[in-house]
Amino acid sequence: MKFSQKRSPMAAVAKGAAVVAAGAALAFANTTPASAHGGHWIYVTGGQATWNGSFVQVCDTAMDGNRVRVQLRQFEGATVYFTGWAPSQGRHSEGHPSWISQYRVCAENIGCSSWHARY
Repeated sequence: MKFSQKRSPMAAVAKGAAVVAAGAALAFANTTPASAHGGHWIYVTGGQATWNGSFVQVCDTAMDGNRVRVQLRQFEGATVYFTGWAPSQGRHSEGHPSWISQYRVCAENIGCSSWHARY
């Protein structure tokens, strides 16, 4: 901008509002149903997971080459379901039926956490 040109106060306000809106959009862009309605987090070396009764979220927290996923167990305890793998240092979220009663987080070549109730 040249010194002879002046910016109106309204233009400055509009630019500031656009910056704030862009920042807010980035802050909420990674919010998923699982993180927005959280259960409790469980942990294993290199990973963590949460389950809220509808959505499970699994996170790979280490860049060690070991993938991380969640095992889900229904009320009877006989059937175990597996989620998809979380990408290295990323997260994976997916929906599951409410009849899942327990979950645990597992990291390849490391092992699993103990079983936890979904809430």
